Amino acid sequence: MSFVNSSLWRPGAALMRGLRFPAKMTLISAAFLLPVAWLLLAYGSAKNAELDFVATEREGVRYSQALAPVVDAASVWRYRARSAAAGQSGGDLAQAQAQYQQALQTLQALDGELGARLGSSEALREVQQASQAATQANSTPEAVFSAMNKLAAALSQLQDRVTDGSGLALDSDLASFHLVGATLMQPPGLLRDTAELRGLGRAALASGQLKPEAAARLHALLGVLAHERQLLSDNLD
Repeated sequence: MSFVNSSLWRPGAALMRGLRFPAKMTLISAAFLLPVAWLLLAYGSAKNAELDFVATEREGVRYSQALAPVVDAASVWRYRARSAAAGQSGGDLAQAQAQYQQALQTLQALDGELGARLGSSEALREVQQASQAATQANSTPEAVFSAMNKLAAALSQLQDRVTDGSGLALDSDLASFHLVGATLMQPPGLLRDTAELRGLGRAALASGQLKPEAAARLHALLGVLAHERQLLSDNLD
């Protein structure tokens, strides 16, 4: 009874005694509606944050879709440039370079729209620098091999930056997270290392020997690729 008769209730009781019945009903209704309104506001804010997160993820997907043709064109360019430097027939090198530059220009235009939000512009500049260096490295197969490795690494880093900047790497849905890992996180490294492995193999076949440092690098890449393939398989299971 002491709690019911506590002086804590006196201000409220005095207020209610001084109000007419309609005002009392309005005050009571407001007391119930305010918490509900706060809950609705909190729910709406959480949903808006989720929608913003998904919108950023979609931008990352758009960027990755534009980056994929650049990676493919770089692979063709790499093969033809190394063949030309070795005096072998591997296809039209100028055409491969033109296709790469066209894909890169499309990516640059998209980066102008999304680069600030995804934080990809600096990584794209590194790709451009590596592309310029690869264009000039045409004297020997070794020079082409080194320059193209740097270009492949720059493209891989750009994809990693986009995946991180768009939040795709942080997707809270477990199935989506593994899908992103299988399609965007593992493949850049696999493509880069596979291209380098192919270059080492071609160099060994062309020269008829495998230098110790090349053999060590080849075995290291085989181990890395086996590990990456296992991760890729795990993500897809």
